[in-house]
Amino acid sequence: MRRSSRSNALSLRRDGAPRRLALWRWRTGGPAIEADAERIVAELDALRKARYVPPTAYLHASIGRRDPDRAFAALEEAYRERSYIMQFLGVLPLLDPLRPDPRFVDMLRRLGLT
Repeated sequence: MRRSSRSNALSLRRDGAPRRLALWRWRTGGPAIEADAERIVAELDALRKARYVPPTAYLHASIGRRDPDRAFAALEEAYRERSYIMQFLGVLPLLDPLRPDPRFVDMLRRLGLT
């Protein structure tokens, strides 16, 4: 038997998986993510005080809440950390909202992906 989306979301919050929490909210999209955006980022901030939170978690949450400045800050942090996600920058559909921004083109150039 499959869990409902709601119970899935609750279990993700309980196990403290920051990237999965942010990604789940991004995938559900729409008004729900906009209403929860600040709370999700607050949860990530609280988790960050206790343990490592990858910049990709903030990237997912920032794109979902339509905050390109925070998304690019997360991308810069991922670049400095040499995150695995950087190799997929040119092809990840998640990043489509950022593609028209000159900062995205610059990031691709720095990675040698253009």
